Amino acid sequence: MAFQLSGSAQYQVDYGLSSEVSCDSSSGVYRVTIPPNTTSVAIPVVPFDDTVVEGSETAQVTLSADTGYSIDPEHSSAAVTIADNDMPTVSILATDPSAAEAGPDPGEFTISRTGSTAQALTVYYTIAGSATNGDGRGL
Repeated sequence: MAFQLSGSAQYQVDYGLSSEVSCDSSSGVYRVTIPPNTTSVAIPVVPFDDTVVEGSETAQVTLSADTGYSIDPEHSSAAVTIADNDMPTVSILATDPSAAEAGPDPGEFTISRTGSTAQALTVYYTIAGSATNGDGRGL
């Protein structure tokens, strides 16, 4: 049975396929054989763990026509979603929660992240509370 790969995930970069799958490198068509006395064959999609924040990606298989079978038009392609585990988690703490006008004695917030630090990460925040922002001293 012949098929083609597509989707937002890249084959051999984001995932691999089982060793039962072969590829005709000249046409880019992949093949898998359903053994005798069986009605189906699984094509495992094996995600590669990386450190790139990319969000969820899809690997899609579309069956290719052949003279040896017909394709069910309702089920001619299917997709697997690969969940990304590299999305950082951010948190904020008031690491010096007491500030005073005398001195002045500044308070301090610390924003932290988990996950890969290979790329810069911009974190957006809002300012609220009973103190007035904008007196020239900045936050």
